[in-house]
Amino acid sequence: MIEYERTNLNGVPDYTAVEFEGRRHDYCLLIPVINEGARILTELGRAQKAGIDQLCDIVICDGGSTDGSMKRETLALYHVNTLLTKTGPGRQGAQLRMGMYFALDRNYKGILTIDGNNKDSIEDVPEFIAKLQEGYDLVQGSRFIRGGHAINTPPVRYAAVRDRSAHWLTATAAHLPFADGGFDCVLSMFALTAGAEFARVLRPGGIFVQVLAGQNHLPGLKSIIYPAHVEKEKTLHPALPGFGLLHTQTLRFSFSLPDAQSVHDLLYMTPHVWRITKQGAEALAQTAQLTDTAEVIFNIYGRQEAGNLLE
Repeated sequence: MIEYERTNLNGVPDYTAVEFEGRRHDYCLLIPVINEGARILTELGRAQKAGIDQLCDIVICDGGSTDGSMKRETLALYHVNTLLTKTGPGRQGAQLRMGMYFALDRNYKGILTIDGNNKDSIEDVPEFIAKLQEGYDLVQGSRFIRGGHAINTPPVRYAAVRDRSAHWLTATAAHLPFADGGFDCVLSMFALTAGAEFARVLRPGGIFVQVLAGQNHLPGLKSIIYPAHVEKEKTLHPALPGFGLLHTQTLRFSFSLPDAQSVHDLLYMTPHVWRITKQGAEALAQTAQLTDTAEVIFNIYGRQEAGNLLE
């Protein structure tokens, strides 16, 4: 085992290295991690079972984990070739630059990368190596193409992949990371209405579109998961300081779900998935089909100081 430190490198963060072994293969696999806990250890176990260390050198690019997952004796048991630990500034990109520098310094023929959160198929690494050996310059996998499979992928990422003409951002509505008066329109769908914050980012005369669940939204689903539930009266056209209500419309329609999986999927499209009791979940699991009603309220507000201007 060899230990050393690298500092003052151009474009590369300072880091320490622990080489459990020297270079053994033509290819290396860089795995950036920080506090991945059992996820990275499970992934390394899968790699060991698939014999990945017999095809390439596994290099962990740690961002400074403090959860105990980077213990040297544990990594050695999983046949990790080298542990790099970033001590300089930067995040995952800096970790990968650190790994790339190390790999180039070792003169590997090819470099592979995979996340260390146990979501990607590390068992497919041999297929990537095979393509590199065929002469391909770049080989990239995707969970979004035919045959791909996603685990806990945020919905906004699916949206971003399907519409690359738009810019997508995940943030809290209570503290939007935008300048004052920068938007013509804000759309809030089944989400927190942060009126003051929406007013701040809208230009004078801008539009706020609010989409709410109506008083009689999904009564069939609710009757199953909350059998003794009494629906509280909702405020469907809330007064918002700095806005005038320009128009409101209700959309109401019935629909049928033909099987238990569809009923399950409906639950996961609603906030009830976070509130359902064990008894409610058991009752829903016995529901083979469902006919229900959707009721959605559309409120359109204008950014102005006047009172409500309901048309």
